[in-house]
Amino acid sequence: MLSSEISNKREDNYGGNLIERLNLVKEIIEAIKSFSKDDFIISYRMGWTENINSDIETAKALEKLGVDILHVSSGIPEDRKLKLPNEFEYNDFVYTGIQVKKNVNIPVIVVNDIKTLSRGNKLIEDGDCDFVAYGRPFLSDSNFVIHSLK
Repeated sequence: MLSSEISNKREDNYGGNLIERLNLVKEIIEAIKSFSKDDFIISYRMGWTENINSDIETAKALEKLGVDILHVSSGIPEDRKLKLPNEFEYNDFVYTGIQVKKNVNIPVIVVNDIKTLSRGNKLIEDGDCDFVAYGRPFLSDSNFVIHSLK
């Protein structure tokens, strides 16, 4: 992951500080914008970084680069564990996405361990995110939506 201080040890234009580590992303966004219409949406699946403050800094930088939607997921380190508030009923992935949402002005997608539509709807209704991505629930149950509505 080029944006991570942990994994990116490059000493060229694609390594160094956060902005330098995001140079490839910047180049890709510029290329997309050069051939797409103004209403073309650029979504970026953002893996978490070393800590929540770095995640927020990365999200803000991506927003400035022209990303229209952030999809917050796992990243490096893969086993990062946050100290979550006791009353928080979701996991690290969702918590990270919520913290990112509080600090950017673009839509944010959260993912992972959101096993029912009602749990996902609550996140959206509470303003914690703009979209919920479901993966495993659909893979494990082709009638996920029907079963969630019961």
